[in-house]
Amino acid sequence: MQWNLKTRFIILGVVLLGALIFLVPTAKIAYKSFNGEEIYPEDKEGWISKPISLGLDLSGGVQLVYRVEVEEAVKSRLQAEATNLKTRLQSEHNIPVRRAIANDNKGVDITLVTPSRVESAKDIISAESKLLIFDSVDQANPATIHYTIKENEERTIRQDSVTQAVENLRSRVDQFGVSEPLIQRIGVDRILLQMPGVKDINSVKKMVGRVAKLEFRFIPDRAGDADTVTMKSRDGDPVTVEEEVKMDGSMVKKANVEFDEYGTPGVALEMNPQGTRIFSEISSKGIGRQLAIILDGVVFSSPVIQSRIPNGRASITG
Repeated sequence: MQWNLKTRFIILGVVLLGALIFLVPTAKIAYKSFNGEEIYPEDKEGWISKPISLGLDLSGGVQLVYRVEVEEAVKSRLQAEATNLKTRLQSEHNIPVRRAIANDNKGVDITLVTPSRVESAKDIISAESKLLIFDSVDQANPATIHYTIKENEERTIRQDSVTQAVENLRSRVDQFGVSEPLIQRIGVDRILLQMPGVKDINSVKKMVGRVAKLEFRFIPDRAGDADTVTMKSRDGDPVTVEEEVKMDGSMVKKANVEFDEYGTPGVALEMNPQGTRIFSEISSKGIGRQLAIILDGVVFSSPVIQSRIPNGRASITG
C-alpha cells in the first residue's frame, strides 16, 4: 500500500513537471539576457510549446478590409493581350498594326494599317486568342476591329486577381513579424486583414496597401505621330507619353536592384516568355527612342533604347 502511494506521488510529480514545461512559455515572463535586454520565452530556442497567440479581442491590433480593383485587373490583362496580338500579327504574319489598345467596354480595339488585311487578321486572332471574341468592324474606319472579352475568361481573371492579391498581402504582412495574422477573402472582391498586437496602423496601411502597377510606353518622337496622354514625373512635371501600353508588369518575371563597377545603381529586368517576345519587338523597332517606365501612373524614368534585346533581360540605368 505504501509503495502504491509512493508511485502515485511520483506519477503526480512527473505530470506536474510536464505541465509546467508546456505552460511556462505561454506566459509573458521576461528574462534578462547577458547584455541586459529583455527577451520573452517565445524568443528563446528550445521551448517545446509556443506562447498562446492572443486575438484582437484580447491584445488589440489592426483590422482592415481591402477591396481589389478587379476592373483594373481585367483591363490590364486585355492590354497585355492586345500588345501580344499586335506583336504576333506584325512579326509572324506580316500584318502591320497601327494601334492595339484595351477600350473602356471590356474589349480590345485593333487598328490595321491596311484595311484589306482585316479578314486575315480576324482569322488569325480567332485562332490564337483564347481571351477574346469578335464583336464588329468599325464602318467609319474599316481597318479597326473590335473584340470583347469572353465571359468565362473575365470571371477567371477576377477570381485570380483576388487570389493573387491575398498572396501579395500575405507576403507584405510577413514583414511585420506577426505570429498569426488573419488574411481571408470575404465576398467577391474584398480581403479581411487582422494583425493582433500591431499598434501602428499608419505603417500597416503604407506597407500593405500600396499599389504597384507597372507600364512601359514610348515617348512620342513628334507631335501627331501617335495618340498621347499626359502623366506626371516624380517631380510633378507633365510628361507626354503614347496612349498605347507596349508592355505591363504582368510580363516581368523578376526585377532586382544592381550596381555597376562604379557603384551606380540600376534595375535588372527579366521577362517571362511572352514579355521576352514583346520586348524584343519593342526594342528592335524602338532603337534610339525613349521608353517611359511608369509606376502607378507616375513616369519614373524614360531611358533610351540602345539596341535590340532578344533574350528578355534588360538593365535600366541613370
